[in-house]
Amino acid sequence: MTQKADVFPVSKDMIHDIYCIAEKCFSDPWSESLFESAFEHPDSCFFGVQVNDTLAGYIVVQKMGDVMSVDDIAVLPDFRRLGIAKQLIEKVHEKFSGYDFILEVRESNLAAVSLYIKQGYKQVGYRKRYYSNPVEGALLMTRYNK
Repeated sequence: MTQKADVFPVSKDMIHDIYCIAEKCFSDPWSESLFESAFEHPDSCFFGVQVNDTLAGYIVVQKMGDVMSVDDIAVLPDFRRLGIAKQLIEKVHEKFSGYDFILEVRESNLAAVSLYIKQGYKQVGYRKRYYSNPVEGALLMTRYNK
């Protein structure tokens, strides 16, 4: 099932809401101050998806030279499996269509890995013990500009 919702640039007053989503989604989320710092960085972009009156998900990307890094993406548990993460990924691919994309993902996050593969990402490396809480490796993935 796909929940079609508009993807929009996030405003600074939504940073606390993004932080609350991260807390619900990750065992080791970014701090609110890290989100604030990323938001202030000129090469970072935040996008969100709202369903009814709820901010259901977000994505943070950062331009790093000639590539875009997907730094963080999350969808609230109640809104998963509705295509929201796919919409967020597709939005940044469209907005930054001239760039290759890179990301790291927990090796156990099979839903995310599957989504990234469907979006054209390929595993290009592995970082042992990259994540904490719990400690686990990261798959390094790249989507090359076509």
